[in-house]
Parts: sequence; structure tokens; C-alpha cells
Amino acid sequence: MSVNFASITILGLTVTLIAVFFMMRRQSRHIHTRSIRIESLQRRLRYAEAQIERHDQALRTLIDASFDCLIVIDRRRHVTLINRAARLFFNVPEVPDHPLTLIEVTRQHILENLVARAVESHEQIEDQLDIDGRSFKVRAVSANDEALIIMEDVTDLLRLTRARRDMVANISHELRTPISTIRLLVDTLNQKVERGQTIDAKPLRKISAETDSLQNLVQELHDLSMIESGRALLRLIELPLSAIVSDALGRMTSQIEKKKISVVNQVADSLRVLADPDQTRRVLTNLISNAVKFTPVNGTITFDASERDELVTMRVSDTGIGIPTHERKRVFERFYQIDNARTNMHGGTGLGLSIARHIVEAQGGTIWVEGVDPQGACLCFTLSSADRQNVPEALFTLAALDPIELSPAPDKTPSATPEKKGKSKKSGRT
Repeated sequence: MSVNFASITILGLTVTLIAVFFMMRRQSRHIHTRSIRIESLQRRLRYAEAQIERHDQALRTLIDASFDCLIVIDRRRHVTLINRAARLFFNVPEVPDHPLTLIEVTRQHILENLVARAVESHEQIEDQLDIDGRSFKVRAVSANDEALIIMEDVTDLLRLTRARRDMVANISHELRTPISTIRLLVDTLNQKVERGQTIDAKPLRKISAETDSLQNLVQELHDLSMIESGRALLRLIELPLSAIVSDALGRMTSQIEKKKISVVNQVADSLRVLADPDQTRRVLTNLISNAVKFTPVNGTITFDASERDELVTMRVSDTGIGIPTHERKRVFERFYQIDNARTNMHGGTGLGLSIARHIVEAQGGTIWVEGVDPQGACLCFTLSSADRQNVPEALFTLAALDPIELSPAPDKTPSATPEKKGKSKKSGRT
């Protein structure tokens, strides 16, 4: 009896152990399956985090690449995101030592008001603001608990729009005067013909002069267009700067003597430059013409040049009326005139300094205006020295689609017409 009980007990324990074994085995399989699932989820999570990090980095790179200023703020007006353009404009460190508010970053209460209006109306608010001398088209957009400020710099666009408007107005003015004069003279001649009167040569000479003025204006507009489009053919060679100055002075002798202006030429014969002789002479002629126009009788025009850092700086100074400081950056714009009434007395198309600037820049130089004490103006420009070692390759690359040279027209002779040439033979360092 006791044997049977022991056998049954052993059998029961055996069955129990077997059941526990299979249960543990099944549980182990569940645990293994779950561990595999957890590991798979972890891999997916790591991949998702990496994707989010890459997308976040790409987004920040994209935002920093924008030329517009972008600022994101939260409900407390704390800046949560600011791109590189905004950091540079507002002088904000890349990693500030404490959370910055919008007013701390921009110092502009009007931006704070724009954001408040956008948050209140839940609409995009736009306005145009002037901040630190720059003009911005500003948009404020509210999204949930955050707001986005987008500042597009439209300073250059407004300047170009104003320049285009001024150019159209000036061209209209420059064309209206000679056309009206020609029309009046033609009507006068027609009346004399109808009455059988003798035609005087004076009106014909006047018509010829006005026609030459129109032709000169059209030619200078054409030349300026050629220079700006990069189609002007420049022939860069080594030559003494004094020779170009003397040539330009020779072409302006009559105008200089007419006003009894003294000329002081201090350009050393030893200075040699790398330049296009015809176009550089044209630059100097335009500068001399400008100086003669605004220098009073018995005034003085001085020429001097110096060499530094493989650049030769040429200066043409006068004892004329001078150029106000705030106008000096604009005198090289097309048709720009400081005082229309005063400028019209001296004539001209208003394109000379603009053409000079483009020719100088096409040769790799710069041009600017300085004041002269106690009165007058000094127009300066740079050319590459003939001894320059590292001359930009672009100066020797002819970008002309068609080999057309600009008309030299340095002597301001309106009747001179440009010659179209075929491919010119290169000389010197062309």
C-alpha cells in the first residue's frame, strides 16, 4: 500500500515537473519572442531618432542657408530658433548664455507688436520696416503656441526700383529737350520755305548739334549696355599710365582752355599699368570732363598716382563745387544728378561716371569719390600694376559672345560713330 502511494507520489511529481518544464519552456519562448520584438522596436526607435536628427540637421542647414532672417518664438516670446542671417544681422551669439526674448534679440518693439497682432488674429501679418538702415518686408505667422517671423531684405530691390524709375524719368527728360528743339527749328524752317524766305544756316547747325546730342546719348546707352552684359572686348596690355593721362588731356584741351583751368600733372612716367588703353583713356576723359564742368573759371585740376600692393591708384582732383558725402555712393549710377538745375546748365548725358565705373570694374579695379579740403572733389580708381604677379584669370578671359568693341568716344565728339570689328588680334597680356 505504501509502495503504491510512493509510486503515485513520484508519478505526480514527475508529471508536475514535466508540466512545469513545458510551461517554463513555453514561457521562455514567449520571453525570447518578446525580447526579439523589443530589440526590433529598439532598432526602429534608434533609426527613427537618427532620422529625426538628420531631418532636424537638414532643416537647420536649410534655414541657415536662407538669405531671409527667420525667428521662431514661443508663447512667452522666447526665441526657440534663429537662423544664421538673423544672428548676423542682430549680432546674436550662436550659443547664448541664457534664453533670449524677441525684444532682447531685435530691440524692435514694432516686431513685438506684429507678433501680437498675428497671434491675436491667427492670420499672417505683413508690413515693411526700416531697421538699422535696411528695408525689410516682414511677415509674422502664428501656429499653435509658436510664432514665426520672416524678414526679407528688400533694400537693393527698392534701390533698383528707384534707379529704374529715375532712369526712365531722366531718359525722357534728356530726349524731350533736343526733340522739342529740333521740332521747333523744323517748324521755323518750314514756315520760311512756305514764305519763300532764305533759309539761315544757323538753325541747321542747331539741328545738327541737337541730333549729335541724341546720337551721343544713344551711343553711350549702347556702350553701357555692352559693358554691363559682359560683351565688351577689353585689350589688356602693359603701358605707362602717364601716356594715357596725356592723351586724355590732349583731347580735352579746348574745354580746359575755355575755362582757363590750370592743370597739374604729377603722374610719374615710371608707373606702368595693365589696362585697356582706349577704355582707360575713356575713363580719364569722363573724369576730366566732369571736373571741367564743375570747376569754376581759373580753377585747378590735379592728376597724381601712386602704387601699392600691386595696384596703381589714379586720382583726379579739382577745386570745383564738390560732392556731398551722402551723394558720393550714387554719383556712379546711370543718369544720377546731384542738382538737376545746376547739372543741366553744364549739359551731358549723365552716363559718363556710370560708364567709367563699369570699365574700371571690368578691368578688376574699383572707383570711388573723396572730398578735397577746403573745396572740391577727388575721383579715384585703381588699375593693376604691370608688375603684378597674380593677375586674376578673369581679366584675360574674353566673355564676349560677339567680338564687338566699344566706341572709344573719348573726345566727346557726338558725331563719332563706333566701328564694328571682327576678331581682333590680341596683344600684350590679352
